[in-house]
Amino acid sequence: MAETAVPLAPPDTEKKEKTDPRESHDRGWLVICWNDPVNLMDYVTHVFQAVFGWPKAKARRHMLQVHEAGKSLLARETFEKAEHYVHQLQGYGLHATMEREEVPKGRIARAALLSSTSAGGKRRCSWPP
Repeated sequence: MAETAVPLAPPDTEKKEKTDPRESHDRGWLVICWNDPVNLMDYVTHVFQAVFGWPKAKARRHMLQVHEAGKSLLARETFEKAEHYVHQLQGYGLHATMEREEVPKGRIARAALLSSTSAGGKRRCSWPP
């Protein structure tokens, strides 16, 4: 008669902590529209309304920023969504790009400090904040 194999390690029966899918996505990509000498201001306003679903006043405000400052930050999104917006804007003939958002050094230090504290608010590390 054949022997039954006994597992060497018990199966992992602990419940895994589920993460919110919105938290796992990095919303650190910026969608930027640049000024160009080709497209009319009314057309750019129309495109912003069509792509982002904005009211006319908001679309016009961003269009004027593009016209006067040379560029406007239109959205801060995940990589995939930012890429989608850029492709849509380019499909309408606008000059749009996406850039990785730079986190200021103060924000990095604050994030490090927050991650080094326990739930009770006491510091777990020896370095000063």
